[in-house]
Amino acid sequence: MRPSGRKARGGSFEGIGIGFIPPLWDRSLVDEIDAVSTDEAMAMARRLAAEEALFVGTSSGANVVAANRVARRLGPGSTTVTIAVDAGAKYLSTDLFAGAASQNVERWVELHAEPDPAVPAPDLG
Repeated sequence: MRPSGRKARGGSFEGIGIGFIPPLWDRSLVDEIDAVSTDEAMAMARRLAAEEALFVGTSSGANVVAANRVARRLGPGSTTVTIAVDAGAKYLSTDLFAGAASQNVERWVELHAEPDPAVPAPDLG
C-alpha cells in the first residue's frame, strides 16, 4: 500500500512519509503495492472506529482498504490479513477525527438524557 490522491501535510498521510524507507524493508518479500488515497484511508479509519470499535490512524485505515481489495480479488474461501500498527489517540486533534469528540458527547447525551416528562412513556404492556 502506498499513499496516492489527495495529500495531507508533508506530501502524504501521517504514518507514511515520502522517501522514508524502513530499515527492515525487503522489496523481494513484497507481492504487490496498492495505491490508497488519503480520503479512502481516512474514511476507513473512521469506519473502523464507528463500526468495529477499532481506534486506528490513517495508515492502518489504508492497510485495511488495501486488504479489502485483495480479499475481493481472491474471492470467497480465501483469508486476508493486515496489521493495524497505530492507534487513533494521536489523531484526535487532526482532520481524521475532527468533531468526533463533540459528536460522541452529543450522542451520549441523547442516549442517557433524562426522559422528557411532557412525552408520555410508551405502553410496554
